[in-house]
Amino acid sequence: MEDNSVQSPATTVVNLPAARTFGHIEMTADLLNVLDAARTNADYFYASRLPSEPVRGIEGIHNRAVEPRILRIGATVRL
Repeated sequence: MEDNSVQSPATTVVNLPAARTFGHIEMTADLLNVLDAARTNADYFYASRLPSEPVRGIEGIHNRAVEPRILRIGATVRL
């Protein structure tokens, strides 16, 4: 049930995309997490259970960390 009783702080992640076309080739570059934020990207609240824990599980916050700063480069050829 979503009742807003558990909340996590907001996270801001700055990404910098760039693209350039050279004839039939498009080059792209994405600098992800420009400011190197060391936070969580998404937080989820639900019950989970390990083998030694109660059958009903234990409620808690489960999260996914923000990816570290990374440069992603790609190319697309259009014929």
